[in-house]
Amino acid sequence: MTDKPVIRLQNTVVRRVVPMTASGCDMLRAIRRHLQDEILEKKGVEVDLPYPTVFHMLCTKYVEMTGIEVESNGGRQEET
Repeated sequence: MTDKPVIRLQNTVVRRVVPMTASGCDMLRAIRRHLQDEILEKKGVEVDLPYPTVFHMLCTKYVEMTGIEVESNGGRQEET
């Protein structure tokens, strides 16, 4: 058990299972460490980021970085 605060997503609307390669898992762990270190540096507190939060933060950063316009579907799942 950890004494670190855990930053979790609120009001989630869907759970997804994401198949990943070993290198994809390695990259995700590295991104998680980087985001946790970034929070420690900026806020001065060590946190634990669950992977759903990491995915959300990664998507947010990518959208901001690229300027992609995101339309809300009101939380409904799209059929594939």
